[in-house]
Amino acid sequence: MQAENAPAPLSEPLVTRTEDMHAPHGIQSALRHAIAAGVVVFGTVGLTVLGYFGMLVWAVLTDTAIGGVLALPFLLLLALVGASVGVAVVLLPATLGAHLVRQRFRLPLIAEIPLSTALAFLIVMTIGYVAGRLWATPVEGFRLGFLASLGLLVPLGLYWWSLQAAHAVQEGLLRVAGWIRSRWRGRRSAG
Repeated sequence: MQAENAPAPLSEPLVTRTEDMHAPHGIQSALRHAIAAGVVVFGTVGLTVLGYFGMLVWAVLTDTAIGGVLALPFLLLLALVGASVGVAVVLLPATLGAHLVRQRFRLPLIAEIPLSTALAFLIVMTIGYVAGRLWATPVEGFRLGFLASLGLLVPLGLYWWSLQAAHAVQEGLLRVAGWIRSRWRGRRSAG
C-alpha cells in the first residue's frame, strides 16, 4: 500500500538526451559555442578578480597604493570587453573554420587543435598587419600580432576544450532539468 504523500510514478523518462531532442545541428552548435564563449569570458573575468585581489594583498604588504576605487571596475570592464572581442573575432572563427576543414577532409577530431591554432594565428597576424599599416610600421604590427597570438593560445585551448565538453554540459543541464521537473510534478500531484 502506498503512503498518501508518496509522489506519483513518472509517466515520462527522467532524462531527455540531447540526441532525442531533434534540434537542428546549427542550434546545438550555437549552444556549444555559447557555452565555450561563456567559459572563456567568465574565466578571464575570474582571473582578473583574482589578480586584483593579489595586487591588493601586495599593496597591503608593501604599504603602497592599489590604484584607486575605480581600478577593479575598470579591470573588470577591460577583461569583459577584451575577452568578448577575442572570442568573437578570433576564437569563434578559428574553431568554426577548423571544424569545417576537419569535416570537409574527414580528419580526426584531434586535427582541430593544430588547425584552429593555425587559423587563430593567421587571423591575429592579419589584424596585426592591418593595424601596423594604419598606425605604425608593418613590422611592429607583425610583432604585436605575434605577441597577441601567443597571448591567445591559452584562451584558444580553453575555448576548444570547452567546445568539446559542451555536450557533457548539455547532458548535465538536461539531467538537472529532468530532476527538477520530476520533483515539481511529484509535489503538484501530491498536493
